[in-house]
Amino acid sequence: MEEGLNRTRLSHEQTREIMRQLATERTRRGLTQSEVARQMGTSQPYVARLEAGANEPKLSTFLLYAGIVAGAVLLSRLLRDLGRVPTR
Repeated sequence: MEEGLNRTRLSHEQTREIMRQLATERTRRGLTQSEVARQMGTSQPYVARLEAGANEPKLSTFLLYAGIVAGAVLLSRLLRDLGRVPTR
């Protein structure tokens, strides 16, 4: 069982690539590192190190960061699509 779990773990390189893509999306959405840090309850320098891949984040930290950035993406899509939803 543990062997199967080990195969599903992301490598450091995979984690760094996902973080790079999320950081790109964060910037594209106009979110600053400081805004993300505030929502995470941490500091801007920590978010900068996280995005740079300076350290391997805990899964909870990784998911929190991704949720904040992806949440912004989802909200943006919902707001964009709001005009396409017929109102009664």
